[in-house]
Amino acid sequence: MNGAIIKVSKRAIAEMLGYKGGVIHAIREPEYIMNPGEIDIYMEHPELPKIEEHERLGEVMPVYEVKYYKNGRYSFRRHK
Repeated sequence: MNGAIIKVSKRAIAEMLGYKGGVIHAIREPEYIMNPGEIDIYMEHPELPKIEEHERLGEVMPVYEVKYYKNGRYSFRRHK
């Protein structure tokens, strides 16, 4: 096995996901793994649903467009 801990800033993750200026509070594996490979990202951003204090967070599954290039690179963007 080859492996490492990959360090990425929360700000960079928010921007890569299309939520520039978003604040990530936590990244976790779900307690009940219904879809292996998924993680939960707890984030604040003006484009996410408004919630009241002490209200449970809802789930959002954004849609992304992925473009693959001949040089092996790719890019993706969130549909708004």
